[in-house]
Amino acid sequence: MAGLLGSKFRGAMRRAASASNASIAKDVAKKRASIAENKREAQATVRNIKGRIAGAKKELKELIADEKRATGQRDKTKKQKAGSIDLLHKLKEAHELGLLTDEEYETKRKALVSQI
Repeated sequence: MAGLLGSKFRGAMRRAASASNASIAKDVAKKRASIAENKREAQATVRNIKGRIAGAKKELKELIADEKRATGQRDKTKKQKAGSIDLLHKLKEAHELGLLTDEEYETKRKALVSQI
C-alpha cells in the first residue's frame, strides 16, 4: 500500500505542476500579446513623429527660402535707391555745369525722385 500512496502522491503532484504550468503559459501568452500591442503602438507613434518632423523640416526650408527672397528683394531695393541718389547728384552736377536746361533737370529729377 505504501507504493500506491506514493504513486498517487506523485500523480497529484504531476497534475498540480501541469495545471501550474498551464496557468503560467496563459500568463506568458497574455504578456506577449500585450507587449506586441504596445510595440505596434510605439511604432505607430514613431511613424507619426517622423512624419511631423519631416513636415516641420519642409516648412523650415520654405521659411528660409522666403526669407532669402525677402532679403534679396530688400537688397535690390537698397541698391536701386542708392543708384537713384547717385544719379540725382550727377544730374545736379550736369545742371550746374549748364549741360541741362532747368526744364530738363526738373523733368529728370522728378522721374528719379519717384523711383526712390
